[in-house]
Amino acid sequence: GTYNPLSAQSSCLDTPSGYYTLHSATSYVTNIGSAGYYYPKGTKYETQFPCPQGRYSNNQGNYNVSDCIAAPGGYYSQGVANTAPTGQCNEGFYCTSGSFSSSPACVPVIDPYTGDTVCETGGPCVP
Repeated sequence: GTYNPLSAQSSCLDTPSGYYTLHSATSYVTNIGSAGYYYPKGTKYETQFPCPQGRYSNNQGNYNVSDCIAAPGGYYSQGVANTAPTGQCNEGFYCTSGSFSSSPACVPVIDPYTGDTVCETGGPCVP
């Protein structure tokens, strides 16, 4: 996103990290980023960059995806844009840091941010 607080300018200014700006913005200061999201420089709208599955943030104005915290061991964060872990890992399973399911299994998934094939963290307890 960009903004311009002055008239008769030949270009706009980039929205700083931690904020977003909508079309024809004259300021960014009232648009601090919401918890559950992060806002790199130039973010165009409020829900553009959600914290990914397995992560959450209860802080406003996050700059980077690294500001989204991995769910702690024993907990999971299902879906995106979480402001807290979704819940505890189910009985009979274990959840390592960053789990995104209450009953994790090693199911290959594509990480949307790196393109790598990864396994969901955690798994069933086995005899």
